[in-house]
Amino acid sequence: MARCVRLTLSCPVLSASFLVIALQLCIRFVALPSGKFKHWRSGKRHINTGMDRGCLNKAGKAAYATPRQSKHLRRLMPYA
Repeated sequence: MARCVRLTLSCPVLSASFLVIALQLCIRFVALPSGKFKHWRSGKRHINTGMDRGCLNKAGKAAYATPRQSKHLRRLMPYA
């Protein structure tokens, strides 16, 4: 089951700006039990009338973060 961790200001190591970034990431990325991060692709909602059907269908599916992104996400969401 995927989970999204909510961080609070009571955590002593987090600044307010760090907290805002972490909460925005928490909305976009979901931490999976395997340690990977799942997110939805962009480009599906609007300004897509000229797009190819295959490209549009691919945009509707989920994707996983790259290893480099995962490293940053683990640091930004330490309890995920």
